[in-house]
Amino acid sequence: MTPGLERKAEARRKLWDLAKIHNEFSAFGLSAASGRTVEYVHRAIKEWINFGYVRETGRKSGRKKLYETIRSDEPPVTNAKGEALVLQTAEQSMWYVMRHHAIFSAEDVQMLAHSDASTVKLKDAVRYCELLLGAGYLRIERPASEDAPVTYRLIRNTGRISPVMQTVDAIWDENTQQWALQEKRIIADWRVVKEVC
Repeated sequence: MTPGLERKAEARRKLWDLAKIHNEFSAFGLSAASGRTVEYVHRAIKEWINFGYVRETGRKSGRKKLYETIRSDEPPVTNAKGEALVLQTAEQSMWYVMRHHAIFSAEDVQMLAHSDASTVKLKDAVRYCELLLGAGYLRIERPASEDAPVTYRLIRNTGRISPVMQTVDAIWDENTQQWALQEKRIIADWRVVKEVC
């Protein structure tokens, strides 16, 4: 993302945070709270409505229309035309293919997602399909056979931004047969360790 888009994203993020805090707001009220021009806020509200993040309440404050937030996640960053910008990662390209094709194989995903903007290797497509299958996003439509690869169907389309694999710190407890996610790192106090030893 270019520095200009990063600044725009940060400004919109702050404006969105204010909109969520107020929940119901007018363009003028949000302008006053944010220090942004009314025109800037109107453009943002229009984009938020287009992407399904805000709606008109049907009520007014004086003569000013009131709006309300209807989603808590962050709206997309847009270009000057109001089109959503998505970083073109391999996962994003593969996710796009999956969302727009009813049935697909990892080979289909690799072939359709590979471009100058995003290099997708077959092993990456196979791994991504396996991860999404294991997480419940895909279903096997047809098992692999001698002459055809396994085909999948997307059953959990959560939106335009691709799910990505994250590495988390976790502890397996054999006693309870459960994973415990580590929420924060605990750094040992060496004075206490020294006293115990």
